[in-house]
Amino acid sequence: MGIVNKKGVSPLVASILLVAIVIVIAFLVFWWYGDYVAENLDKSGITADQACMQDVGFSITNVNCLQNSLDTNKLVYFDLENTGDIGLSAFKVSIDGNLADDVKSISQEVREGVTSKLSFEYDFDVVGNTLTTDIVPLIWAGGGTKYCKDKTQTINVVCLSA
Repeated sequence: MGIVNKKGVSPLVASILLVAIVIVIAFLVFWWYGDYVAENLDKSGITADQACMQDVGFSITNVNCLQNSLDTNKLVYFDLENTGDIGLSAFKVSIDGNLADDVKSISQEVREGVTSKLSFEYDFDVVGNTLTTDIVPLIWAGGGTKYCKDKTQTINVVCLSA
């Protein structure tokens, strides 16, 4: 039997080299991606106020009202199409009824180019049957959220008693 001369890397050294290579590659990817994200954020440099003025647009159609249950609550529902270039995160609903006013919120997001059915519930006996309602979109831009009051749309609806 002859002596076999093995010249190779021990399993421990091979494992350490592989881990080191993976760490270096992960660092390079993170470094490149971090610069890429920062560069795009600097290029856009858009504030929430600017996004409200430039990127927000929506239209409301098919406004209806129905009795939600056996109590005095009514459900107002409508189609909202996001025609802008930014997602609408939520909505504030200011209700001006013939008996009283109320404020509701709709926490449903509507992405760009999408039409969604939205709704809010109110008490018919407290607010009344004739509503003038302002829908105010909420956006996330420039590192924060903002209600775009300049983009408010008004809907009128009459909810008949059951």
